[in-house]
Amino acid sequence: MSGPSTSRVHTKAKERALVLLLVGCALLLPPGAQVFQIDASIGGIPVAWAVLFVLWAVLIVGACINARALSSTNSDEDFGP
Repeated sequence: MSGPSTSRVHTKAKERALVLLLVGCALLLPPGAQVFQIDASIGGIPVAWAVLFVLWAVLIVGACINARALSSTNSDEDFGP
């Protein structure tokens, strides 16, 4: 049985998932990614590639944290047919 607090947590987790998706898309698509097109390198890696992989890792970690929040709110629900 889900109470109002569980529903609120679930709604916030869904909103965080949407924000994570939109921010990730905005930063990874060409207009956002062109901000990092500079002539420099970090440890021999071009800045654009370094930013790409760091952002990718941050999005994965954020998705994992959010998935935990979503799975904890859905643990008592039945997902069967």
